Amino acid sequence: MALVKAAQLSMNDISAFKGNVKAIPTDVYWDKKADDAYPTWRDNFEAWKKIGADRPYPYLGSTITFSKIGHAFGETMLELRKGK
Repeated sequence: MALVKAAQLSMNDISAFKGNVKAIPTDVYWDKKADDAYPTWRDNFEAWKKIGADRPYPYLGSTITFSKIGHAFGETMLELRKGK
């Protein structure tokens, strides 16, 4: 996993992408509450429905995680568009 993360972030070092592309880490937005609840989600389905999805979707389907990632993507786009 570390190799893949490093390869993804290395896109930030390619001069042809400067100002147009920026990879950002998303694992920092992981929903720890969803992670803790996931192993027993079937036994606590009513509570789980408020946290994540009923399938192993990326990021456990956590709306908290997706919202934080979306905000980070938006901030990154604004940063890339600054001055254009």
